[in-house]
Amino acid sequence: FFWICCRQTPASMLTDERPRCHAAAPALLLLAAAAAAIALLLHPAIAMPPSAVQSTAASSLRLTAAPSLSASLWSDPAVQRVVSACESNGFVRALEAGSLPLQAFQGFLSQDKFFLGAFSRAYALARDKSSAAGDAASAAEFGDLLAGVENELSLHAGYAARWGVDMSLVRPAPACSEYTSFLLAVAEKEGVAACAAAMVPCMRLYAELGRRIAARQAACRAAASSPQGGAAEGRSCGAGAYQEWVDTYAAAEIDSLAAELEALLDRVAARGSAPPREVLRERYLRAMQLELGFFDAWSPSRGRATASAGPSTTRPP
Repeated sequence: FFWICCRQTPASMLTDERPRCHAAAPALLLLAAAAAAIALLLHPAIAMPPSAVQSTAASSLRLTAAPSLSASLWSDPAVQRVVSACESNGFVRALEAGSLPLQAFQGFLSQDKFFLGAFSRAYALARDKSSAAGDAASAAEFGDLLAGVENELSLHAGYAARWGVDMSLVRPAPACSEYTSFLLAVAEKEGVAACAAAMVPCMRLYAELGRRIAARQAACRAAASSPQGGAAEGRSCGAGAYQEWVDTYAAAEIDSLAAELEALLDRVAARGSAPPREVLRERYLRAMQLELGFFDAWSPSRGRATASAGPSTTRPP
């Protein structure tokens, strides 16, 4: 502004006006500095190099980006109420404390044969439907998940025998049949996205329960070993005979498998042929409710711990 004032003064005014212009220079410079400071406050990007502006824009986009479908389903208030009910269920609490009656765990374990069989069939159907739709990547991922379940199924009889369960005497319990019937109906009659939405809850729930129990165990051990840990003396921080179950589901591999299936759900749900979001939410929520029913069937407080489990023939490992 000062430059414009003094440079544009007509020659006829050199004697009288230009000195005035120079006299005003300090005030004008202060005015210009204040205006520049205000501009920087209002527009920080003015003072940033192009790379910083791009970084700031990218950060803003990340902050405002909507969560993935799988993340929003997991955080849904109705789903989280069921998750909390699972965590506080009598079966899970007794297992965590190591006080779960053996027959309750045997009954729970015996049903895995039927549950894994249903998961295997659902994965196979999802793989074949993905392949028929030309989605080779999803078909390959469902195929990998199928192989993992089939391997687990092949080991199940030996694991059950370690816990004294004679699988030849076991029949599906009502809670198991209700869950597997739902899962197979979705896999057979609906698309791949609905199938994935019905299968994710099991993986994510078990990974989360394992993580939370392991975290409480770690906190218990830390408290017991601290100078002020006298109150924790004599208290067991483990799950006793069921610690292997906790360690299995608290492992990073289980969380990775859950994340893999969640990413698969996000991808297939983005297709134009996928059902509306509300349908996927209904399948997800129903599966989570059936998980709660499965725990509830073997809760010591329900008095149904021995149903369909078969006799105990050996001691647990």
